[in-house]
Amino acid sequence: MSDNKKSISEDFANFSSEYPEDAYIKKLVLEEGSTYSSPRKVNDLGVDFVYATQHQYALKWLMQIAAANPSALAGLQHNHHYHCLDIGSQFSFVSIAATIANFIIVDPSLNLINKEGERADRTRNIDLGLMWADFEAQDMSFLNDSDMKVVTSLHAIEHFGLGRYGDTIDPEGDIKGIREINRVLDHSGFFIGSVPIGLSGSEKVEFNRNRIYSISMMQKILSDSGFNVIDHAVATTSDAIVHNDPEIGDYTATSMNPHEFEQAMTHVLESDPAMKENPPDAAYIWLAKKVRNA
Repeated sequence: MSDNKKSISEDFANFSSEYPEDAYIKKLVLEEGSTYSSPRKVNDLGVDFVYATQHQYALKWLMQIAAANPSALAGLQHNHHYHCLDIGSQFSFVSIAATIANFIIVDPSLNLINKEGERADRTRNIDLGLMWADFEAQDMSFLNDSDMKVVTSLHAIEHFGLGRYGDTIDPEGDIKGIREINRVLDHSGFFIGSVPIGLSGSEKVEFNRNRIYSISMMQKILSDSGFNVIDHAVATTSDAIVHNDPEIGDYTATSMNPHEFEQAMTHVLESDPAMKENPPDAAYIWLAKKVRNA
């Protein structure tokens, strides 16, 4: 018996010996294959702060859009209508966003079969306000021009065209995907997105994992694709970027003004040369409005 199994068996024996005969739950069993969770590293909260930050910004912007346009985004009361689309964001984000408005989830890795056993390209869960569509960002031909009011794509655009998630290999998959997002948005639609970033001049494709952009490069791509950025932020994981609050003093920043990013990250890398080979994660997050067709 492994030490892990032995320890669990001993814990179960101790737990059983103390289990009251009149316990409110009568049945007690030892779960086969039970194990311990791994102990956390020092100061590890178990949180990806880049994802947590981008999700908070995206939900804040989505709520603002819904509040300003209360009848524009169909919700559960109109469960056959969809005005919002997500491409590649974490499901935990989309499931919460769907409490604000119904969402279509575009995912090229799906393998759908209908009740007749035939291949299908869409399915839905009415109670969650979600539809899944087996398409890729570069080709959302199931949607007409201007069908959507809001598109979200958090930490996904960098993968478009790299084939990692079942999409078509295409060196310009990210550009084509953003232009397709423009096509399916109506004339005043909103695009909420995020991508991983580094310093200007450090942009690269890490095939088939992702692309790393700079803020200026991403802003140009968005502008060239018919979008105007109306709000934005940077999410970062670097412990070396510190902000000051008058009441609580210095604290580690997990979000910052994009205009401060280049200088702050340059300082971080210069202060610890070892980080240059593996810079801290950072993401550019934006709320953009469609201002013209791509």
